Amino acid sequence: VSAPWGLAGGDPGLSGMNYLDGQRLPDKIQLSVLPNQVLRIETPGGGGWGDKD
Repeated sequence: VSAPWGLAGGDPGLSGMNYLDGQRLPDKIQLSVLPNQVLRIETPGGGGWGDKD
C-alpha cells in the first residue's frame, strides 16, 4: 500500500502491508479469500504535519 505524504514539511507516513497466508501481496490486487486462509492487513497512521524541529 502506498505511503501517505506529509503536509507543510511533515515526513511521509509508513506504507501499509497486506499478506495472504504469510505471503506479502502487491500494493493493488483483487482476490478471493477462501475459508481457512488468513488475510492480514497492516494499516499504519498518516503522514506528518509541519517541521518536526
